[in-house]
Amino acid sequence: MHHHHCSHEESECDHDHGECCHGNHHGHSCCEHEHDGEESGCEMEVFFCLAKKAWKKLMVEKIKAEMERMEGEKLNRLAKLIAETKVKKFHAKLEKKKALHEFQSQLGDLMCGK
Repeated sequence: MHHHHCSHEESECDHDHGECCHGNHHGHSCCEHEHDGEESGCEMEVFFCLAKKAWKKLMVEKIKAEMERMEGEKLNRLAKLIAETKVKKFHAKLEKKKALHEFQSQLGDLMCGK
């Protein structure tokens, strides 16, 4: 029996359930053997891994789209509130630094007799 080693890296597979190219297939990895001259199970596992990942990504996109449809306006208002608050805090910090710099300058002038 000819041993075939998959060029597909395990890190590219979804390890959530241990299914892709490294699982226990009657004591052997699907990548380590061929089945009676047919393509090794590894090629099929690679495609199954890709399909599984694509399905998960598609589901995330569908869920995001539904959440946007259901709560989009509220999330827009929340994002705007957070952004406005952050900008106000940033400007206040700049003003505080400017006031401190002016104080230090005036203090220096006063201490030097100007």
